[in-house]
Amino acid sequence: MKKTTLFALLLFFLAGLSRPGSLTAQSHEQASNYHKAIFFCNKKEGLSDADFRDWVLNTHVPMVKQFPKIRGYVQNFVTDAPEEFPYDLVVEIWFDDAADMAAAYETEIGKQAVADVENGLAGFPPSMTVHEVAVIDAPFHAGSKQPGYKILWMAKRNPELEYKDYQLVQLMHYSPIAKRIPGMLGYTLNFLQQPEQEVEDALYSAVVGTWWAGKESAMEGLSTEAIMKELKPKQGVMLAGPPMMVAVEEHVLIQPPAYRPAGEMR
Repeated sequence: MKKTTLFALLLFFLAGLSRPGSLTAQSHEQASNYHKAIFFCNKKEGLSDADFRDWVLNTHVPMVKQFPKIRGYVQNFVTDAPEEFPYDLVVEIWFDDAADMAAAYETEIGKQAVADVENGLAGFPPSMTVHEVAVIDAPFHAGSKQPGYKILWMAKRNPELEYKDYQLVQLMHYSPIAKRIPGMLGYTLNFLQQPEQEVEDALYSAVVGTWWAGKESAMEGLSTEAIMKELKPKQGVMLAGPPMMVAVEEHVLIQPPAYRPAGEMR
């Protein structure tokens, strides 16, 4: 997209808005005060899917659950993804702040968990430290394996946009429309806490989580013509290309702060 065209579109979308200095102030939705990291994991060569899940849930998870001051812990096993998505597992972990997370890994159990990585993963996974914004709090049910259907969307920012402008369009103009998609039970945005990491690690500009009652409900909601017609032009402004859709099987090991209590309605 040419800069002149992009500039005109931005003026249209951002007309009349001030440019706040903090992420929280950019929307009526509130950014999480917690420190969150997302890890992208590849299973060790030679491990079957069944053995990999067994190692994650029955060997590695019990260690991480002992981390002091851990506030949330979710394992997302990839069940359906495009070929260009190279990972088998996406892990989300929450602490009150970066110091608590660093301290947890310095404990004896933290060191054991790090040493255990080589037993199940191809290497220490790349990660993103993110600001989480809960547009619609994620649903939570008692038990580890969540029912329903979860989709993670991996987005790459249009390089013509500064990161703060990408956030602004996402929060103020895209999300208010997207949250109207029928059947969507939860919707969270995970923005890079340090946008320079986007260049250094070549991961994603943002990870978006959406929750549904089931696959059929998700496909029906995402096929809502009127809403999709509103969203596509905004994707063209925000993103370098269509977001990558990755379906996952979610296991909630410690209920995160952005998840609603069991049985609480949207």
